[in-house]
Amino acid sequence: MGEVSVTDILHSNGLKKTRQREAVMRVLQHALIPVSADNVYQNLLGDDETISLSTIYRILELLLQKGVVEQDYHPVSGKHTFTMASRGHIHLLTCTLCGSSERMDRCPLASMHDALEIDHSFQITGHKLEVFGLCRACRTRQNKLPDVRNS
Repeated sequence: MGEVSVTDILHSNGLKKTRQREAVMRVLQHALIPVSADNVYQNLLGDDETISLSTIYRILELLLQKGVVEQDYHPVSGKHTFTMASRGHIHLLTCTLCGSSERMDRCPLASMHDALEIDHSFQITGHKLEVFGLCRACRTRQNKLPDVRNS
């Protein structure tokens, strides 16, 4: 099944279709990791879009209120980040030096899900996982640890 169009998402949430809303949502749909309002702005500048950062913030707030996007906090950059809510949950590896994030290919908590529910008599409805450490580039630059891929 293909990706739902931006126009359909706006319409199904009772939102008027505008060029700026469509542009912001396209950036979010194509982002592999959560993005900040600044990331969206920089991306749209490259597309010759005329949109202000304050307009992007207003659009993101509206999309958040409607449940179209989810917001999180990136502790390294100190900024809020956004993803399309329809994307489902993702897990990240985040570098504490450069702030880069990489998506994990699979959910490391999936195998623990049933045991957690049984052990704690708790019905799990969702979860978030972000692992912090040093990325390969930062480890190599700091010469603190060998590059584990080349060991």
